[in-house]
Amino acid sequence: MGAALAGVMTDIETVDLELVADVTVECVARTDPEAASPDPELSERAVGFVVDKPPAFGGTDRGPMPSEYFAAAIASCNMMTARRIAAKRKVGYEQIKCRALVHLEGSDIDKVVLAFEVVSDAAVDDWETVFRLADRTCTVSRATKCAIERTVRVRS
Repeated sequence: MGAALAGVMTDIETVDLELVADVTVECVARTDPEAASPDPELSERAVGFVVDKPPAFGGTDRGPMPSEYFAAAIASCNMMTARRIAAKRKVGYEQIKCRALVHLEGSDIDKVVLAFEVVSDAAVDDWETVFRLADRTCTVSRATKCAIERTVRVRS
């Protein structure tokens, strides 16, 4: 699977997420022996989600691949952290969008690109600061060893 995915970019768009609460997440992987795919279904709290692969890689395409969940996790963590920082710094906005691109080199994630688009009357420099601080504070970013590139586009 690794060599076939070299250079693949995974796109996830996450829009205007809400931070509900700080929680400790515990995921338990289990495989249903009756399932068509041997991929595990992961559950966190009382919410479940399916992990799968496209048919070309031996899956049934019933759900996102782990790299797609990773892209969503890093984008949403940065967005939720940015919302908190923006509120604290009194940087207003109408909407924040993020497109996360995860670059796979073999079976390794070697780069993540986060492209933020913000609807706001605040200056681009204010948002660059917000996202720089978010990257330093986001739990997922801090746990990530690969390079994280960031672009910020602000429109009013």
